[in-house]
Amino acid sequence: MRRLSIGAILLIGACDPARVARFEIAPEKQAADATLQSDAVAIAQKFAERYRMQALSVDELCRIARYASVDSVRGREVGLTLCLRPKGAGIEFRVTEAITSSWGPVGSALKAELADTLMGRFGETEQRRYRLPNMRLKLAAPVLNESSGHPDMRCCRIPFVNSPVWHRSLSAIR
Repeated sequence: MRRLSIGAILLIGACDPARVARFEIAPEKQAADATLQSDAVAIAQKFAERYRMQALSVDELCRIARYASVDSVRGREVGLTLCLRPKGAGIEFRVTEAITSSWGPVGSALKAELADTLMGRFGETEQRRYRLPNMRLKLAAPVLNESSGHPDMRCCRIPFVNSPVWHRSLSAIR
């Protein structure tokens, strides 16, 4: 029983929410793709300097550039990342604030200023803001069951655990 509760706590703690804002820019018909990418990287570098973000190595998700910093939400430090990645013919800027369900002051300012800058530079951008779904495991509350049969398990049982049950037919002769 103790092993089950420790496992459940670890599983719940591993599924923390995050806030994400995505901004997609597309190349103009006369501009080359290399020009769009170099402009996007230059904008990202300026924001990284302004918000004191550190450059990280690129990975599978962020194939163009990646920057990270910390923010605080309700007195707790959370991770803040700025990611650039190719998206179709354009480039996607992704601002992510991890292990929180709300934006901190630095993340909120970064995404608002980035949206204004991209709109001024590239015109209308496709902007998507969303919360990642809550992937936390939802467990049922233990049900008190004092007639369980085992003296060491008298306090409670978890209802989704398979246990032997005797059913009685309603049409049985009494």
